Amino acid sequence: MEFWLVVVAALGLGGFVKGATGMGLPLVSVPALAAFLGVPHTLAILTVPLIVTNGWQVWRYFSHRHGTAFLTWLLPAGAVGIGIGTWALTALPVRTLSLVLAALVVSYIALHLAVTCACGACHVGRFYLSRAPNQPTAGHAHSTT
Repeated sequence: MEFWLVVVAALGLGGFVKGATGMGLPLVSVPALAAFLGVPHTLAILTVPLIVTNGWQVWRYFSHRHGTAFLTWLLPAGAVGIGIGTWALTALPVRTLSLVLAALVVSYIALHLAVTCACGACHVGRFYLSRAPNQPTAGHAHSTT
């Protein structure tokens, strides 16, 4: 029972964060589940939900596929990454996998924040954080909808 409670809570929290920020389900769910179940079991559990949700997105947004030339190099690179990841899961100790996972999550967050804040107005999902007029140190949030 505890196992399913942890899985449902991690997936629910990950889905909520993705909806609020757009930063992705794995960003929250993978570290949360890995803390309880270990990296190999976590990745096994998340494989099906990620395939289903990504498949749904492809089906739903297929008509918006224009400008996807980057896939010609992204898909082969992804295939290489799957091969390296599969090897790592079978060959590396769990502690090493956990450290690599932590480094990837921190790197993703830092890169995401660096890219979205580069224009001077940071955004988190649909909310933009910018300086309030005449108050250089105070910030305010406003929605784009």
